[in-house]
Amino acid sequence: MTINNLPQSRHFPIFAFLCITILSNIYPLSINAQKLSILGANGFCPSGSVTLIAADSFSNYRWSNGDTTRSITVNMAGNYTVIATNRLGRDTTVSKNIRAFATPQPTFGGTPYICPNRPTTIFVNENYAHYLWSNGDTTAQVTVSTPVILSVTVTDSNGCVGNSANDTIKNGGATLVPLPDSLQICEGDSATLNATAADAISYYWNTDDTTATLLVRTKGTYNVIISNGQCVSYDTTHVTTLPKPVVNFGNDTIICFKDTLLLRGPSSPLYKFIWQDSSRQTRFAASRAGVYYVRVSFGGCVVSDTITLKIFNQYQYQTFDTLTCENPYILNPKIEGATSYRWTDGSVDSTLKVVKSGNYQVIASNGKCFLDKRFNVNLRKSYKINLGKDTVLCRDLSQNELFLNAEIPNEAIYFWKNLDRSPTQTVKESGSYWVRVNNECGEMADTIEVTFRHCLKQFVPNIVYPESQNGNKNIQVYPTPDILRIRSFKIFDRWGTLVFEAKDFAAADAVNFAWHGDFKGRGLTPNVFVYYLECETKDKEIISQSGDITLVR
Repeated sequence: MTINNLPQSRHFPIFAFLCITILSNIYPLSINAQKLSILGANGFCPSGSVTLIAADSFSNYRWSNGDTTRSITVNMAGNYTVIATNRLGRDTTVSKNIRAFATPQPTFGGTPYICPNRPTTIFVNENYAHYLWSNGDTTAQVTVSTPVILSVTVTDSNGCVGNSANDTIKNGGATLVPLPDSLQICEGDSATLNATAADAISYYWNTDDTTATLLVRTKGTYNVIISNGQCVSYDTTHVTTLPKPVVNFGNDTIICFKDTLLLRGPSSPLYKFIWQDSSRQTRFAASRAGVYYVRVSFGGCVVSDTITLKIFNQYQYQTFDTLTCENPYILNPKIEGATSYRWTDGSVDSTLKVVKSGNYQVIASNGKCFLDKRFNVNLRKSYKINLGKDTVLCRDLSQNELFLNAEIPNEAIYFWKNLDRSPTQTVKESGSYWVRVNNECGEMADTIEVTFRHCLKQFVPNIVYPESQNGNKNIQVYPTPDILRIRSFKIFDRWGTLVFEAKDFAAADAVNFAWHGDFKGRGLTPNVFVYYLECETKDKEIISQSGDITLVR
């Protein structure tokens, strides 16, 4: 009878203890201590698989993928678990994570060009366990001295194998550096070394500059390294310096008439001279006003200097005419270099105030020589044009034109707004009128606003007595003689109600268009009213007028 079929009774615990004791004597206790493990790799390479083996000494196995064998072969990444049952029926569980390893993808480093007389080194950028190059090398890098197509097969630490793409190693060309072998500059000057190459991508000078050009000011040896991305080239220039000649004429100067200024260049038989007149002597005697210069050369070094020479009393006894509209006029002889002056009136200032036309003389000195300078000053008078103030003229007072006069005493050119060129104008219409007058003292101008209008009001009585025997029983318009028609005559009460209106009648018929102090046939109560009048003149001008009317009963 099996243990599972034992009767359930109070004696079962004792019976079970006896059975366990008997089984323990039959099977060693090491069965209970058996550890479960999974043997096999931790992953697999692409298109591969891995076999997982559970430890033995177990009677049954159940894997997480459903298999019940001691070992399984898997080709998918994941966590795999096995449950093993020992001889006593106890279960033990263990898991193992399996990874899918990537295929190694080696890439190349190094320059794929072979420069003249210099091989290149190609290497694999990544670290692998094993290398096998297409040329048979088994190191991480290879040295190539002839054109070749390279590839490499690598094995990583997981045992996975990968291949590189082909890398073509070509012959590279060196850049031509256009630097001169030597260069000579003058002391204090500079020169530019130009290493620009069409295919260059980088420059490096021994001065640490990285530009295509280099400005040099001192002697020395200058070299540059140029890369075109394939190969590097080198070039060197030796710079020497030459001393410059020294020439200095000093500041511009003034000498007296008939004096001479001796201009000297540096004294050396190695120097060559060219003066402003193409002469080649080492010195030059200057006695006339003008600009003098010399070019001195030594080797390739050239210096020059210039001086302007003026003659203090070059214009001795000459008379200068001056025509001016300024009064008073400040006469300024503008004698450069003069330190003292004396005018014919005894004044010693550098200028003279002139208030009338005439001849004036000054004697100036610079401490070495004298200058007698004379002036004929002709003062011209300037004028102001005045057309008068803005003007209003009354046509009903027979003011029908205005005379404008812009004439000045001296000869002048006149130009009016209407393009007329005469000095005067007669205007008969309202408007803005201007004139410009030009003479030897300049341009003068003025503007006037002229307005023609009717100044007299039409008579309209301001009080009406409809029931009076002697006063104004009616209100009518009494037009002035220049009125042709009455276009409108309206009367309003103080609330704005139109109580009377007469329109478009001849001025001579005004008596027939009178207001009798009524509205709609009924007499109005005493009050103040307002009238509005619009008239047309014989000149077709429209004028208007308004006022108050008091109604009395």
